[in-house]
Amino acid sequence: MRPTGAAKKEQDRRTLKIRAIPTDESLQFWLDRLEGLDQWVFALIATYGLRPSEAWHAEKIDADGWLTIPGEGLTKTDRHFAPPVPAEWLDRYQLRENFKSYQVELRQRWPLKWEERGGLRIPTNNSEVSNALYNKLRDEAIDRLWVDDEWVRPYDLRHSYAIRCETSTDPDLLSTPAQDFAKWMGHTEEVHKRTYLKFMSRDRELESMKFRVGSAEAPAGLSEEVLAKLAKLEQLEKLMAS
Repeated sequence: MRPTGAAKKEQDRRTLKIRAIPTDESLQFWLDRLEGLDQWVFALIATYGLRPSEAWHAEKIDADGWLTIPGEGLTKTDRHFAPPVPAEWLDRYQLRENFKSYQVELRQRWPLKWEERGGLRIPTNNSEVSNALYNKLRDEAIDRLWVDDEWVRPYDLRHSYAIRCETSTDPDLLSTPAQDFAKWMGHTEEVHKRTYLKFMSRDRELESMKFRVGSAEAPAGLSEEVLAKLAKLEQLEKLMAS
């Protein structure tokens, strides 16, 4: 029998608990050794910080590499969008090129079950399809990735994405506030801070704050050449006004 009520909440709590966070290098080495659908689905979860069941529902990866995750009862939260972090995994694991074919294979291997509720057609077995990935690792159908004496669960790949965003020294991520990371992952800023900010060192937090304050002085993403032209135009406007 499936657990319900308090028992189900406790099971969910154990499932979502952060067990093992691998380094990006060890995670990449592990993904490189996987093949086919296994490589694609675990790389998709790791690169976009998905809840495992969202791999069944994700809609597309656009030209800029951003993934669309639907809401409308299909997933746990509202519709949201996420960039690849790190961006190079998008091409390394051919996530966009193989998106349609491998998602079809994923849905065929572990089919979703549907039910009409309140005029919406919603899936009723998101937890079950997520567990299919967990069971592959638990049963050692594929090699596990270990961190000390714990092995990495599928949900740990989502946790790894959040921690990667919060600890990276990449300038784009340094200038991104936590509320944006929370939006990328489809949860509230409160949940994000409570779960992940403890992994950010004080030095990194200070560096991020300084970076955002410094970047506020000029429009983000503009080249030095464009900024120089804007400065000249501003000087010209002042001369014409005098």
